[in-house]
Amino acid sequence: MNDEKNDKKIKEVFKISGESKFGSLGTTLILNGPKPKKSTLELMGESTIDLKKPGIIIAVYPGMGQEVYSKFYDNYFHLESYPYYTKKMPRGKSQGMMYALDAINKVQQEDYDICFVDAHTDVLNYLKGLNQDFIIFYPTPTQKKEVVLERIARIYSNRMSLYSAGLLVYVTKNHVKKINDLRMYPNSIASSKGILNEELLLEISRATPLERRKIIEVFSEMKKTTNIVPPKDPKKEV
Repeated sequence: MNDEKNDKKIKEVFKISGESKFGSLGTTLILNGPKPKKSTLELMGESTIDLKKPGIIIAVYPGMGQEVYSKFYDNYFHLESYPYYTKKMPRGKSQGMMYALDAINKVQQEDYDICFVDAHTDVLNYLKGLNQDFIIFYPTPTQKKEVVLERIARIYSNRMSLYSAGLLVYVTKNHVKKINDLRMYPNSIASSKGILNEELLLEISRATPLERRKIIEVFSEMKKTTNIVPPKDPKKEV
């Protein structure tokens, strides 16, 4: 599939035309921008020296486009959590632990610059406990639940499954609470349009581990200087 067809498909999924402003940083999603970056091994050719740069794990709220980007960028991978939470794990291993370890393997042992994971609390805690660098993306509280549900339904319209149905149920029940939880993490970033920022993802994927830590530190400092007010839960409003 060539770049022109890729651009058209992405526009259809997100219902956008030309350029659109995505993300809290206000950068532009340029659909006709650079081609997906080749993997390190492709650029180097055959070599006996492994100079692979570790990738980065990005935990994402449902329906922010992680599925779409993983389809069109060979160096991005979306690790769905559904298989882990519906099967019995080896003795002494929890679902969240195995999910986190497999995500780490994707960015350390396999040729992926970004591994998207579902932002389950136990998974985030495991990643933190293992001193694994990761970034969280979530939609701003102004993003209405109905908009997120419509986006999820549109993304999975051609392949509805138990996983996508589970996402719809999860967002319906937990939208406000989950966003409130995620935005309290110092390494979390809000998207004003509720969609992952393509340019920021490219910058993160190309950055060195040290540069990524600096990005996380910058957002952490920004949160410390910002008075975060938890969003209102409409269920509790009288």
